[in-house]
Amino acid sequence: MKQERLYTYFLDLDILIEYGDRVMIWQSCEHLQAATLTESMADQLSNYLTNKEIETSHRLEGAIHAFPHIPPQLSAVNDDGYRLNHAVDDVIKRVKRLTTLPHVALSPKDWKSALAQINEALWSYLEIIEGSLVELFQQIDQIGFEQWTVDLSEAATLIKDDLSHRLDDVIWGIRRLERELGECHYRVMKRGKRFKVWHMLSSYWNTLLDRSLESTAKKCLKFLNFRYGKFVERYVGYLELYDDAEQPLRKVPQYRALAGLDIPVQEKYKKIFFLLRLWKLNFSARTLPRGETVRAVRGLASYETIFQVFKEYSSAIRLSLFDKSRLIKKQLGNLFVDQQAKLVIGEQLHGLQTELQSLATTIQQYRHFLLKTNSERQFAPLTWIGKRETRQTRALLGLIEENEQIGHQCKQFRASLEKADMGKSRLTVQMAEEITQHLHEMGQPLASRELLKRHAKAILHGLQTIEEIGSFHQRDVDYISRILCKLMRIDWKYHVLYDVTGFHEFFWIHMQIIKPADDRQHLQRYHKFKKVFQQLHQWVEARDLNGHTHDVELDINDTKAHLQDFLGQTQQIELTRAALGQVSPEIITATTKQLLEYLYLFGHFFHSLDMADPEQRQLRRRFLFADQYFDSVEVILSGN
Repeated sequence: MKQERLYTYFLDLDILIEYGDRVMIWQSCEHLQAATLTESMADQLSNYLTNKEIETSHRLEGAIHAFPHIPPQLSAVNDDGYRLNHAVDDVIKRVKRLTTLPHVALSPKDWKSALAQINEALWSYLEIIEGSLVELFQQIDQIGFEQWTVDLSEAATLIKDDLSHRLDDVIWGIRRLERELGECHYRVMKRGKRFKVWHMLSSYWNTLLDRSLESTAKKCLKFLNFRYGKFVERYVGYLELYDDAEQPLRKVPQYRALAGLDIPVQEKYKKIFFLLRLWKLNFSARTLPRGETVRAVRGLASYETIFQVFKEYSSAIRLSLFDKSRLIKKQLGNLFVDQQAKLVIGEQLHGLQTELQSLATTIQQYRHFLLKTNSERQFAPLTWIGKRETRQTRALLGLIEENEQIGHQCKQFRASLEKADMGKSRLTVQMAEEITQHLHEMGQPLASRELLKRHAKAILHGLQTIEEIGSFHQRDVDYISRILCKLMRIDWKYHVLYDVTGFHEFFWIHMQIIKPADDRQHLQRYHKFKKVFQQLHQWVEARDLNGHTHDVELDINDTKAHLQDFLGQTQQIELTRAALGQVSPEIITATTKQLLEYLYLFGHFFHSLDMADPEQRQLRRRFLFADQYFDSVEVILSGN
């Protein structure tokens, strides 16, 4: 049978290990788990290898029974403590007895049989050690640096020391056996009648044991030390990076908005924060392979999940900010006029600003990570960032801008609190009269677009001076709601408000200050209107309105039905007022908020239409019925 030879290449050492005249089998240790390495696992491996060593030792001892004229001899060591060095000593002692028997001559067949058993026993034990050390570093590579712990390092050190000690014992045993067996073989074989001169000469350069045994054990030891050294170097470097990356993370427990999120979301954000900072630090230090840190960030969660975490955290900060704005507007708001209470809420706002800065930095780092690790343009210079933008990075940029807007409002809120007259309303009688006069001018017949826009700017400027977010008076919020309703209805002709700088931001802030609506019917109506307008906008862009005449008619009928439902709900307020003489302010505020959202949504759609296009102009006329519903609702809410 033709003997095979196996070549195994250790990539980390760049050396070729050749196993001559037999095939080495890489064995996987079943006792090593795929998850992590622990001290108990190291103990299990040590016990397993000890049992294999005892088994190998008995096989070496049994190989000597192939020699005749050697009576059995009991070992001085019991079975549980019988190790490789004991077996080597016993083998040498028994073989040396052959040299004391003057008339004993062994045949080559006897030697071949005994040596084959010794080689087989040593190879079997060495293969197990070799498979264990290869599996050890495969497990370490699979674990990933982000899961490295002190326990893992200690377990790896215990296993390495154990394997290194056993390899040293194997090398020592092979050398002793080769030397003593060779000498005995020469002396005993010399007595044979068929002994030839060439037998004597060949014994000097021919080895009795497999040549590959010692070389393989040495290369395994070299591989073990090299890989362990690389692991220790990476682990120490990781600890240094870990300390630097963890320092900002120690402030996270003080973040109140983050603490209000669900525990899984908090933990996910902390991991994102930590791994991104680690990736940034390693990008310049290169302590770890760059691919490892990139893999860790990508393996943590998908882009959609990470973006959702950022979105939830940003929403929590925004809600916390506007919750405080609503809080100071309640009846107990006068408590915050006190200097001590003012400091408390000021510190809370400062904490929100700190959280916003931390979140913005994390989002920016993640965006930078996506730009740098883009598979197609990974090595492109940073000056090409504009060309490397993707849908994902643009969405992150939009989220950063939203956070900047929240930060601006938080700064404005703190500035309002620091004013000496912060307990007084900034809505004066003169300001209210000026706003009323501007509304009157806008409502005149045949008012031009330029005139409407000029008065709309003046009204918006007057409302901004109230500083609604830092106001202590709920009546300021109610006043702004009434003025916005009137302004958006008067602006029904040209919708110039949507071209006024700052209107969209002001409207968004006002809607955040008003308590969010939880009316299911309102949410259904709002999403229905939004869906209808999105579909109509697509048909307008495709110039395919005529092809969907029937669909447009159905959408108009659905819109009328939902507006009629809204009007019917509002008419209940009128009935309650007639029966009880008054209506809960919360109901008026909630319904006004719904009206504002509908006015903004309809106005935004009409503003997007091109009045120079006959089809779009016709489409707008077909939806003007909504103004009648909004007018009726406004009249009911005003109590007229």
